[in-house]
Amino acid sequence: MQLYAASGPRRTRQVVLDGLLLCWVLVAVWLGAQVQDAAGAVADQVSRVDSAGSSLAGGLTQAGDVLDGTPLVGDEVAAPFDSAAGSSADLAQAGADTAASIETAGRWAGVGTAVVLVLLVAPWYVPGRLRFVLTASLVSRYLAREGDPDLLALRALARQPVGRVVRRVPDAAARWRAGDPEAISALAAMELRELGVRPPPPRSRPGPGASSVPPRRPGG
Repeated sequence: MQLYAASGPRRTRQVVLDGLLLCWVLVAVWLGAQVQDAAGAVADQVSRVDSAGSSLAGGLTQAGDVLDGTPLVGDEVAAPFDSAAGSSADLAQAGADTAASIETAGRWAGVGTAVVLVLLVAPWYVPGRLRFVLTASLVSRYLAREGDPDLLALRALARQPVGRVVRRVPDAAARWRAGDPEAISALAAMELRELGVRPPPPRSRPGPGASSVPPRRPGG
């Protein structure tokens, strides 16, 4: 698999942009963690209400139990304490539920923050980057199997700007149809340069009178 272009400037640009994207992802994750930590701090404050309510409920329950043993008026005196203990327990449970809800919301808010920040950048860069890797890897494998440069020359005729083709390979279409080896090599090199793939080493030239590509008849 070819991850980066063969040429220096393009390779440098790809490496720099990949590094910037990685830094942005790390910053997004860090900011998401900060959001989650902030929500966790709020949940901790709410948890203190839970702890205080639980302590108050326990103290009131103990006081009610002591007063319940008072002769004649024990039940009447203990009743308000038992009622207050029940209310404190409800308050403590509400605090625990609220703290759990805040922690859950903070967790999802942190994840959402990181995802949104990544999505602000990734769709503008990642598809083209993946397209380069897939195309360059495919062409590299094609060349490694001694693929015919004629196909790359045809691709250059179809994709390269007409002005560039005319400047570098005069009468490119006619020469390609005629099977001109020099024109085919020049067109293939243009396409490889555009794809960021290193050209293969030159093959041995055929003997006099031989042609590496059979000539084509016009319209064939």
